[in-house]
Amino acid sequence: MKNYGKNFTTKNVIEIKAESDGYISSQDVETIGYLSMDLPSGRKTKEDLIDFSAGIYLNKKWWRS
Repeated sequence: MKNYGKNFTTKNVIEIKAESDGYISSQDVETIGYLSMDLPSGRKTKEDLIDFSAGIYLNKKWWRS
């Protein structure tokens, strides 16, 4: 896993964890993309500025037996 905190710092972090074990059966990536634009780690127009310290980090643990 890369240590992005080494390169960028942010003043706000919201961590959301699963309430129970299980599997992700689907993701609404369009909604995640629009949320990213509102952070503003994305842009709606080419003139919009990007905040490189903002973003969404999806962490999935890989379990191998």
